[in-house]
Amino acid sequence: MSAENENSVYEAPDFEALESPYESELRLGLIESVRKIKLEGVPFAERVPGLNLSYIEAAQSVPNCFYVLSAALILQGTKQLMIGGRMYRYGTGSMIITSVDMPTSYELVDVRPSRPFVSLSLRLNPAIIAELLSEQPQAAESCREVFGIERPNRDLLEDFERLLRLLRLIGFDLS
Repeated sequence: MSAENENSVYEAPDFEALESPYESELRLGLIESVRKIKLEGVPFAERVPGLNLSYIEAAQSVPNCFYVLSAALILQGTKQLMIGGRMYRYGTGSMIITSVDMPTSYELVDVRPSRPFVSLSLRLNPAIIAELLSEQPQAAESCREVFGIERPNRDLLEDFERLLRLLRLIGFDLS
């Protein structure tokens, strides 16, 4: 995935439509976990460093923000992101990979209390990524974009589900 030139718009595929029933169930469970954590004020960031959860019930426009090296899932909603002169539009079921720290701006569209924007992300460690890429030279060769939008695989959905389940194991009841 990439926008070919400045001032272009990249519209991600409808990844939600490609989900299996199991993947859809996993994603819906993640939405509910994020909702409970955010609305109950669970202090997750100190327990799971680098984890960021978003549960936003109103449209939002942020003209200046900073994306960091991370992997994220858009569990529900639509986001328009500007990187330089490129616009990316992606939504429910998208996986986002940011490979460098970079300034951006974004807008959450068609958000309301009955259909909030819900996402989760995990900051990645650059030293570990560099080590993994050194072990897989073909992967390093194919990594040319600083921002990518893909369809998450089942393993990644399950990994994030286990990560949120860890919060229960360390003393937070999310049932």
